[in-house]
Amino acid sequence: LTVANITDMEKQQEVSFFVDTGATRAWIPQNIAEQLGITPIGKDALKKGKAQLADYLDRMSLGSGYLLIFSRAKITDWDTVGKREKYEVRGKKIEVIYM
Repeated sequence: LTVANITDMEKQQEVSFFVDTGATRAWIPQNIAEQLGITPIGKDALKKGKAQLADYLDRMSLGSGYLLIFSRAKITDWDTVGKREKYEVRGKKIEVIYM
């Protein structure tokens, strides 16, 4: 597969992968990410978003809520739009929807 930095498409590298067609995420070695200038912001953004929503649900005395994650990247795979994942954070049920 070709791994590329979506903010600088000239930075690309061919990488060997085992592909799990049911997977919702893919991982690359840190050294390749660093060579391509790819920063792992998605994981932190998701973690922070779930924590912020759990705080809000606490303040509003609610047990569940939705977290929408919007991508600024050009959509190349429409099957991933609207993908949902369910989490429980501090006893709060959170459904994440990727847009």
